[in-house]
Amino acid sequence: MGELRGALSRSDLPAPRGDRHPLIELMLTRVAERSRRGARTDQAVVALAIEGGGLRGVVSGGMCLLLEKVGLIDAVDVIYGTSSGALNGSFTAAGQAALGSTNYLGTGNPQVANPFRVLTGRALLDLDFLFEQLIFSRTPYDAEGLAAGPSFRAIGVSLTTSELAVLRDFADVEELMVAVRASCSVPLLSDAPVSFRGQPMSDGSLIEPMPFPTALAEGATHVLVLRSRPADHRMDAYPRALIEIARRTAHPAIAPLLRDRPERYNADAERLESARGDEPGLLQIAQQPGTASLPLVATPSVGQLELSGRAIRQGLLTGVTAAAAAFDLPPVDVRWQPEVYGTA
Repeated sequence: MGELRGALSRSDLPAPRGDRHPLIELMLTRVAERSRRGARTDQAVVALAIEGGGLRGVVSGGMCLLLEKVGLIDAVDVIYGTSSGALNGSFTAAGQAALGSTNYLGTGNPQVANPFRVLTGRALLDLDFLFEQLIFSRTPYDAEGLAAGPSFRAIGVSLTTSELAVLRDFADVEELMVAVRASCSVPLLSDAPVSFRGQPMSDGSLIEPMPFPTALAEGATHVLVLRSRPADHRMDAYPRALIEIARRTAHPAIAPLLRDRPERYNADAERLESARGDEPGLLQIAQQPGTASLPLVATPSVGQLELSGRAIRQGLLTGVTAAAAAFDLPPVDVRWQPEVYGTA
């Protein structure tokens, strides 16, 4: 990457010039004008929609880290997150994207994800350890930051109605954590469904893994979608055997939701690919093939249950680099515990 220079900041952002994507120009203009939520001079509503995907969420977490470091979160009005994208989004809304990204090193250990636990009848994912030991005890949310930042909404699925649920307007930090945990409750991998305000919930990615349709439906005029998967990723249909296991062992609503999930995902991915012409307020940031000037944009895939610290660090850098490229920033690197630096 070359010799590191100083940590990135707001001063590294390019000036708006009128020829970039309309959403990029709008966000750069807001930062340049020091626009603040509640006192905007434009009529736009800018949302982040953050994809998760288990430990793959470290990639979209890296994108949040870059946006935070250069002050672009000031241009955002509301954040939507699904699954580990909800984890990223909640910390970003609190002004703690850098702190939140460190959780991925904590989750990449057998105490959180351990395939051998299924041999003893326990869930593969231990969300109790993740939320109670790692997050609540070691990286707690900043309540004042949450009050001052963009509003945050987690995407879940109600297992009572089999419909998407937007979890919002939290009474306190503890209720926000329950909502994020509900959004992360992966069918067949984690413990029993989490209850949020009396409703059993499951992972929001069963219906909307990239929550931009909800952001648009709720009034966002511009949505920046932060992807954990490459732009050309499409889901294959799940094996029938897996659907049958879900039918027999999970909540009755899970099997039909799993069956339909790949078609939903692929339709949303196609919509994002064609958005520039049809929906100019919609833009995705996703990892792309590397180039000579941006050699670290591409990376070997981070697994949904990734245990390699090296792969997790590389995934974070992938997200940081993709976001930097989207905003015409020079090549960047990350020092852990993470600080974003420009490179000479």
